[in-house]
Amino acid sequence: MEAIGTLAGGIAHDFNNILGAIMGYTEMARDDSQPGSTVAKDLDKVLEASNRAKALIQQILAFSRQADTECISFQPASIISEALSLILT
Repeated sequence: MEAIGTLAGGIAHDFNNILGAIMGYTEMARDDSQPGSTVAKDLDKVLEASNRAKALIQQILAFSRQADTECISFQPASIISEALSLILT
């Protein structure tokens, strides 16, 4: 299992580097295109897909435990009671 995590992490890092170039050049092309044009809309779709791929990479890195993930705890009951006190006053 550890070997699979290491392999997944390596692939994810390499893919992330490639994706960075794709997103960077797409954003530059988007800035150079006419607002509202077909090209601009197509480039927006490329950026949307790239952002989905970026989120997937983060999930893979979390699986391989090579990404810094932060666990936070919170108490929803206290947040809700504070919100209710603000609403009711």
